[in-house]
Amino acid sequence: MADDALNPYAPPAEEVVSSEVVGGVWRVEADYLVVREGTVLPKVDLDGRGMGGHLTPVAMKLPVPMDGKRLAIVVIAGLPMVGYMIYQATRGARVSPLWMIAIAVGTQVLCQFLFRGVKVRTAPAHVYGYISIPAIRSITRRDQIRRRLTWALLAPVFVIFPLVVAYPLMTRRYDQILEVAKWAGGIVAVSLVLLLAVAIWKEADKGWRCPRFSDGWVWIKGLGPKALAGLGAQAVGYVPVPVKKRVFKIRLDRMPTSFWKEVHGGGPLGTLRSWMHRSRVKGRPVEQTVFHWSEREWLSPEKADPDLLAAWRSEIAGTPLADWPMVYAEHQTLATGCHGVTELIFLSPDGCHAAIPSITRAVIDRKLKETRELNFRSFTTDGRIIATASNQPAGPLPSELEFEVVRGKPMEIAHVHFQRTSREHLVTVTAEELRRNEEREMDLVYETREAAGIYGPIEEMEFFRP
Repeated sequence: MADDALNPYAPPAEEVVSSEVVGGVWRVEADYLVVREGTVLPKVDLDGRGMGGHLTPVAMKLPVPMDGKRLAIVVIAGLPMVGYMIYQATRGARVSPLWMIAIAVGTQVLCQFLFRGVKVRTAPAHVYGYISIPAIRSITRRDQIRRRLTWALLAPVFVIFPLVVAYPLMTRRYDQILEVAKWAGGIVAVSLVLLLAVAIWKEADKGWRCPRFSDGWVWIKGLGPKALAGLGAQAVGYVPVPVKKRVFKIRLDRMPTSFWKEVHGGGPLGTLRSWMHRSRVKGRPVEQTVFHWSEREWLSPEKADPDLLAAWRSEIAGTPLADWPMVYAEHQTLATGCHGVTELIFLSPDGCHAAIPSITRAVIDRKLKETRELNFRSFTTDGRIIATASNQPAGPLPSELEFEVVRGKPMEIAHVHFQRTSREHLVTVTAEELRRNEEREMDLVYETREAAGIYGPIEEMEFFRP
């Protein structure tokens, strides 16, 4: 699923929680969470149904209900078309699609002129928080099942029914048309009933929603009881505190073609997405605010992501990599407020190589995207960095970093890395020295991309965090 909205480098700027967004407060009223738009909620599982597990950031994207002004504009914009259809019906004439399009365009232009001073809210409201990984995986899995069922059930309606009806005509067996039509109609009827059942399931499982929006306050319904209880207990006396963080901007429009191919995907569909993106931005700068690497959390092995660790242990079971101890972990939440990047750092027994499995999780509304990567690092006595990874780097690299992409299982990537370093004079490092080398690499990458005009200068911004 190549979804730009779930990509950590995707251009939409409305997800960014900037220094201009006031954290606000919240309260619980009955089964509603009433919260100021833009608030970053504390670390309480928003699913609130007891699944537990590690938490990951989430951006709740809540469509705002139509207010009186917006409803009035919609009604006024639709009246000319309704009037035209009534007029044609009274005359006994047919409705012309061309006239309908012309009336719709003309009405829109007129409404923009008449209501140009009227402010109408159409954008969704955003609230930021956390959700448990098992819960959002379960939600995403159910959504995928419904989507697949929908496509499977639409096939009889749009494919099987026409083919079955056309078969007697093509074979000139006209005596079978009625019988075949009955069978095809039965298949379509069953498909439609099942589609209705899927739609009812989706409506019952739609989770949080915003039935009311007033003066910047978002009324959220559909949160689990434990979420409401946890947030209600922390609401009293809460004061949002601004936290200064080091950030810089990335000029995404200056990234290489390989980056955009990774973002939009390959093939005709990826080409179409790239063309639509270029048409949308029209040559304007596309910037993304990101945290500087110094804002990441350095964690002890005991505080590492248990899901990522369990997946890694399963993948390397029975291989020499299983003997590599984990020396520390890293975690960084991106400035978008809905992305988290977690890395586990393992050091070889001889101290010459590091293995870094990582996962990027992005959760917008009730959609999860997880991307796994694996990096191997070794450091030479002459200051070079030998890197072997499963994914392409996002942008140009410094000359000191010798990078190669290898697809495959962890041990296959490791084998290529060992071959590349077999003739090198490597530095033996401790956990502390490995961290310093990692910081040096990130500094070199920043300097290279800053010189290329991709990274902007480092500055401080205030973010509201619980």
